Formats: sequence, structure tokens, C-alpha cells
Amino acid sequence: MITDQRFDSAEKLFARASDAGELIAKAIAAKTYGYRLGRLQTLEGQWAPNNNALEVGYDPQVRANGYVVTVIDAEHNERELVSSPVQFDETPPTLTRAPQFAEHTDDLLREIGRTQDEIIQLKIDGAAT
Repeated sequence: MITDQRFDSAEKLFARASDAGELIAKAIAAKTYGYRLGRLQTLEGQWAPNNNALEVGYDPQVRANGYVVTVIDAEHNERELVSSPVQFDETPPTLTRAPQFAEHTDDLLREIGRTQDEIIQLKIDGAAT
């Protein structure tokens, strides 16, 4: 399009914007997403692909900035979690697994003064699990 006389000035380009857009769309569609991504990576300046939710998780910059981290779950399996992108001291937060259902019930009840017999009775009564 650089040498196309229909677009060789800003005025002509604006006047034929829909034609230019159509040509650009056809040129982009003629190559694969992977090809376009590879070409963009050789350029200087701001750009980013329009990723879906799954692709964002595998973005190299997301990984390099620590926005996706690995934690070990209760069954000792590795799981990936999205970390907080907010960093006040330039240090990503340390993430740990979430507790399993009722994992800390007994500890919390002891902490508020319940005896083991009372905890058992609460479970029998269905008030605690």
C-alpha cells in the first residue's frame, strides 16, 4: 500500500479509509496468527496480541512478572494460581493453597475455648463439621 497512489497522502488515506481497512484485513488474514506474532516480536514499540483467557496464562511476560505461580495443594499436586498484579514493594505475594473444607474447624473451636468433648458434641449435633 505504500506505493499505491490511492493512499499516498494522509488526505487520500482518510478519504479511502474503508478501502484501506479492507486491504489491511485481507493482508492480515493471508498469514497465520503465529506468523503475525513472530513478526510483531521483532518490532520495537508497544503492541500486544488479543489473547483469550487461556492464552493470557501462557503469555511469557505474565510468567516473567510472576502473575501466575505454582502452589502445592492438599494432595501434593502442583496447581497454578493467578497472583495479584498489585505489588507495593516490587515483590510478588507468596501464595499458598486454600484450606480444605472444615480443615481448621477443630483448631478454631479450641482457640475460642471449646474442649475436645464440646467439639465432638458440636459435630454430633451438626453444628460443626
